[in-house]
Amino acid sequence: MDFWDQNIQRADQLAAKESGSKALLVFYAQLLRAQKQIYESFRSKKDWLPSDHLEKDLPAIRAVFPTLLETVAPRSRGARFGG
Repeated sequence: MDFWDQNIQRADQLAAKESGSKALLVFYAQLLRAQKQIYESFRSKKDWLPSDHLEKDLPAIRAVFPTLLETVAPRSRGARFGG
């Protein structure tokens, strides 16, 4: 089992327990799944590595950004930030 799957499985296990942090753990597991998908997308690109220059890497980042937004945006409705 790889890094991503171990962390996803652990978050799922913790989220299955009734606790005050269940919603956060469910979200965390979903976020990990999105990150894994993005990571695998980057790794599958032939002859591409991050350049350390955002301008050069932006096309690759833009291509996977919807994956992250699809995970985060639906859960941010009604969220309260700050104190």
